[in-house]
Amino acid sequence: TICILVTACLYGIAMEYVQKYFTHGTREFSYGDMVADSLGAVIAYFLIRSITAKYQSRKLRKNAR
Repeated sequence: TICILVTACLYGIAMEYVQKYFTHGTREFSYGDMVADSLGAVIAYFLIRSITAKYQSRKLRKNAR
């Protein structure tokens, strides 16, 4: 769970360095992209947690009946 979030952030950062050193000018390195990638990962993490929690609570209420 939290490992996936950290992995997604690190992947976004790594891709910026790949763009900087291996694309030979066709792509640009950007700290803003790193922030955007990490922010997207954090938003997705909390969105998935929220959806999962709602699903679990509905499932528990349904089984309690």
